Parts: sequence; C-alpha cells; structure tokens
Amino acid sequence: MHLEILIDAAPLHILVVDDHVIVREGLKRLLERSGAGWRVSEADSGLAALSALRQQPFDVAIVDDGPM
Repeated sequence: MHLEILIDAAPLHILVVDDHVIVREGLKRLLERSGAGWRVSEADSGLAALSALRQQPFDVAIVDDGPM
C-alpha cells in the first residue's frame, strides 16, 4: 500500500552513488523502468555526489558505503 502512495505522488528524483559503473547503470535502469516516472541521476564518488547535490535537490540517495 505504501508503494502505491509513492507512485501516485510526484515523481521522485533519485541519486545513485556507487564506484562500480555496472551497479550504477543496472540500478538506474531498474528504477527508470519501474513505471513510476522516477528521474535517476548517478555519481561515481562521494565528491561527485556532493557536486550533484549542490546543483539540484534529490528526494532520495542510494549510496554505496564502500570505499570512495
């Protein structure tokens, strides 16, 4: 039920942060194909994520907690 509420709300802007390109691209594709209209941006490091956050707001960030 909660997922239905999110899908009916305004589309989320999601930031995916991971140093592995295959993980970022795979997660981005899954989220974009969800049918929820989510906008997904990606960053390959913590510094790149901070730069992206300075340029625009995001509703959700999915961050790899490994070495960056």
